[in-house]
Amino acid sequence: MKNSILTFLLIIFLTNIATAQFQSGESFVSGSFFNNLNSVSRTDNTPRFNAYNHYINLSVGKFVRDNRALGWGLTHSLSTASNSALQPEPTLLRDISFGIERFAEYYKSLNDKFALYARPALNLGYAFKNSNAVEQNLVVYESKINTISISAGISAGVVWRVSPKWALYGGFAFLNPISIGYEFSKTENFQNKYPNGENVKSTGNAVTYAFSPNLSSGSIGLGFRYFYGGK
Repeated sequence: MKNSILTFLLIIFLTNIATAQFQSGESFVSGSFFNNLNSVSRTDNTPRFNAYNHYINLSVGKFVRDNRALGWGLTHSLSTASNSALQPEPTLLRDISFGIERFAEYYKSLNDKFALYARPALNLGYAFKNSNAVEQNLVVYESKINTISISAGISAGVVWRVSPKWALYGGFAFLNPISIGYEFSKTENFQNKYPNGENVKSTGNAVTYAFSPNLSSGSIGLGFRYFYGGK
C-alpha cells in the first residue's frame, strides 16, 4: 500500500506537467534550528546532571528549469552530558554529526498556490557517538564510535506558495532504499585492568550496509522557505 503511494506520486510527476509555478532562475534558502538544555541538581545544589543538544539544518538551491531545482543541504547536531554521580565521570561529548546533501526537486503544480514535489537526494555524513554501560553508579566501559556513511533517498510532499517570497512545505513520505557506512571504534573497560594497572582497551571496525526499500509515511513535517532572485 505504501509503495503504491510513491508510485502514484511518480506517475503524476512524469505526466501532464502543468504551468510552471516555480520559474527558472529563482533561488531559495530554508533552515531550522533546535536546542535544549537540562540541568538537575541535588538538594545541596551541587550539579549532578547537565545535558545540552542542538540540531541545525540548512538548504540552498536554484531552479535550473521551470518546476525543477538543484541544491545543497547541510546538517549538524551536537549532544553533551555530564553526570557527577557516576565514577569515573563519562566524557562530556555524547554525540556530534555533520552531513552534506546534494538534492534535486521536481514539482507538479495543482493550481496557482499549491503543488506536489518529489526530492531525490544523495547524503554523505560523519557521526561520533560516545556510549557507556553503568552498574550501581560505576561506569563499566565507555565506547567511542566514529561512522562515515553515504545514503540515497527520496522524499515527497505538498507546497503552499503563500506569497512570491515565501512557501510552506509539508513533507509526508520518505523512502531511503540504500545506506552504506564504515565505522571504527575504541572501547575502554574501567573494571578490567592490565597487570601494569592500565584499563583494558580494544579497537574495532566494521562495514555496515542497509537495503530497505520501504516507504515511511503517516507523519507530516512542516517548514518555510524563502525565495529570491528570478526573472
